[in-house]
Amino acid sequence: MKFNLLDLLLPREIKFYEYLNQQAANLLDACVIFKNIMENIHTMSARDRRKGIAAIKDCERKGDDIERKVVEELNNTFITPLDREDIYSIVINVDRAMDTLNRTAKKIETYAIYEPPPNVFKLCGIIVDVARELTNLMSVLPTRKGASEIIRIMHTLEYMGDDTFHQSMAELFNEQNSPIHIIKFKEIYELLEETIDTIYFVGKLIRGIIIKLG
Repeated sequence: MKFNLLDLLLPREIKFYEYLNQQAANLLDACVIFKNIMENIHTMSARDRRKGIAAIKDCERKGDDIERKVVEELNNTFITPLDREDIYSIVINVDRAMDTLNRTAKKIETYAIYEPPPNVFKLCGIIVDVARELTNLMSVLPTRKGASEIIRIMHTLEYMGDDTFHQSMAELFNEQNSPIHIIKFKEIYELLEETIDTIYFVGKLIRGIIIKLG
């Protein structure tokens, strides 16, 4: 193990790990809420539907608050546990995934989608699974133990998401669907895939950080 006198004189701030854990957990909460909405939307009242979408918006605001805290701390902290640029990249990309999910929820309401195709449920399940693996990854980031296996699982989920997305698009255009139906669900499928891809991208960022740390 390398000995660094500077680490003894100026201990690294570990609060950033807590912020990253909070942000990942908040994203997972939003993903679970979204999945529950989509699975029950055909029987939900308009009030409950709006309440669920508002809950996702609340998660989005909470994520913004965490992002602001991280940026403030980066500006005020001399020593950080990871490179400043790496922490910032992680935070803004988790926030990007949250923003995409929030946009998707808004589109569901705007387009009055009450009978989603089965592939929407599959993609929602993958989103929850990959977000859960991201929380696992954040929890092991300080020690990096088991990180490679978690990232491998995230890669498998991202591959499943891509496969489901392409299958969904093929079915969308091959079946006898109205132009309006195609326009609506093409955008929904693209947003769902973007959410999965962005969450996995955070995993790839962390993989690069681990390689750099050695």
